[in-house]
Amino acid sequence: MVIEPERAPEPLRRRRAAAAPRLVPLRPTVLLCGKCLKRCDDGKALRRALKDGAKVRAAEVGLKKVRIVKAGCLGLCPKGALVVASAATLASGEAVLLRDASEVAAVLPRLLPG
Repeated sequence: MVIEPERAPEPLRRRRAAAAPRLVPLRPTVLLCGKCLKRCDDGKALRRALKDGAKVRAAEVGLKKVRIVKAGCLGLCPKGALVVASAATLASGEAVLLRDASEVAAVLPRLLPG
């Protein structure tokens, strides 16, 4: 009878030390209520005006590219208006109502402060 030598145990994998949480800079973001966007008569035009205006405002203030995100219902549900929010407006507990694309230029300094 032949006795085989015992196999040496496989080396233990080195475990990585848990990385400490770190802050990562995000792009400025504007949230659009998806439910209001569907209900608005000119929702696409309003979204396009907001996106174009945000590009211009970001260049003026020196921000990176602004992200426009269609979110779920933001809970206000006005008739004939779009609810828009950003970090600046949410920090103060407010949201912005847009009824027409012509209002976008007046609202952008509130959404994207410098």
